[in-house]
Amino acid sequence: MTARAFWLLCLIIGSAPEATVAERKASPTHDRKPDPGGAQSADNSPAPRLHSPGRDAETCARACRTDLDERESYCGSEFAVNGIVHDVEVLGKGIRLVTLLVDRDGLYKMNRLYSTPDGFFFRVHILALDFSSCNKPCPEFKPGSRYIVMGHIYHKRRQLPTALLRVLRGRVRPGDGLVRSNSSYVKRFNRKRDGQVQGAIHTQCI
Repeated sequence: MTARAFWLLCLIIGSAPEATVAERKASPTHDRKPDPGGAQSADNSPAPRLHSPGRDAETCARACRTDLDERESYCGSEFAVNGIVHDVEVLGKGIRLVTLLVDRDGLYKMNRLYSTPDGFFFRVHILALDFSSCNKPCPEFKPGSRYIVMGHIYHKRRQLPTALLRVLRGRVRPGDGLVRSNSSYVKRFNRKRDGQVQGAIHTQCI
């Protein structure tokens, strides 16, 4: 090997590491600034932001008024019944027609609530309006389950917006029940709740 060739070989070997370092410094990954809004993972990528399912559940619980008291709801409602959900017809987002089968013991308060005999039961129709944005329907009505339901009675057209009346197309009649997610009482039936409502029947509402 001549002296000139040996000099060129040393020049090439000596400059390669410097070129590698220069390329590494120019790499955009080393110029990346940390995200001030969140923690960084080991590879400098922003950590994912997670929502709180517990907080969502609390929001939906408030929208569905799950804390309603039986006596207070009884006094503030025009009807109160407990019955088995026969069917649920969905007419649109947040709009359902519910048919309840109610026996004589489940007729807590009727006023002018319309009912039709159906063998051993009375058939009651209820319009359920859901104003929440939760994944779970509010209030909940599952076919085959028994619920205590307290709400108001539909009796005049101006109770509902014109746009909603067009969707219903006369399917709700005067005397049918009306429950809303943010003001009506709809809970699964149990003996304790039934006892609370039975007690409210014999108290004076103010």
